[in-house]
Amino acid sequence: MNQEELIALVDRLRGLPRETEWLEFKHNNADPEEIGEYLSALANEAALLNQPRGYLIFGIEDASHAIVGCRFDPYTAKAKGNQDLLPWLAAHLQPNPGIDPHCLEHPNGRVALLAVGPARGRPVEFRGQGYCRAGTSKTKLANHPEKARRLWSQGVDWSAAICDGASLADLDPEAIAKAREQFQIKHPLQAQELTSWDDRTFLNKARLLRQGAITHTAVLLLGRSEAATLLSPAVAGDFQERCRRLAPIQAACRNSSSSLAVVSSGGSLIQTTSG
Repeated sequence: MNQEELIALVDRLRGLPRETEWLEFKHNNADPEEIGEYLSALANEAALLNQPRGYLIFGIEDASHAIVGCRFDPYTAKAKGNQDLLPWLAAHLQPNPGIDPHCLEHPNGRVALLAVGPARGRPVEFRGQGYCRAGTSKTKLANHPEKARRLWSQGVDWSAAICDGASLADLDPEAIAKAREQFQIKHPLQAQELTSWDDRTFLNKARLLRQGAITHTAVLLLGRSEAATLLSPAVAGDFQERCRRLAPIQAACRNSSSSLAVVSSGGSLIQTTSG
């Protein structure tokens, strides 16, 4: 993400309620142990609340969400034994949810943030201990067995989660047009109404957006080929491979009147039906 996108993200997060359990603001407290415990809690809460990330943000006052600036730099900060902070955190968070550090110069002051991925399939622990949030307070997961059970029993619906940094410009207009055709076939009673919908309205109706934001599903199914960079490396690699394999299908569908298909110009297949 570039500086402009980071500033927009920080401002969006500052506008959220203070009791948001997957988000924590700090002034300048950069104690490594405290950071590790918070990242465990934020990763677990992000999973429980079906969020694509948890955020620990420095340089913002917790009560007012005002930017007060900070000196903390995750790239140069040290942990115990003078170890670099980021690899130290990665080694002690198990399973490692992935930490995405950023520093930015907001117009109101310097801000640093650590974005952490959600727990997947089991709780994220820091140094053998799981953490969660009780309202705005960090606490041990052992004190909340119902949350622990949910983390062990439910996975995160990655496909329905918001794709950070994605916009309508990352979607292929041709694929959206084909998706409209399929929607009309499946919902003929809404055909007339469909013609009045702009793309954002249509994608919301098709449940490819979440609260107006682009989901991973939308990028995977309707994204331009270059939009693969918005996904995780493993998923992006799979996306590119499907682009390669499905390119011949796209060409065949364009030349056939007996099939209806939703295929992006990058080659990602959405649906085919025989006529």
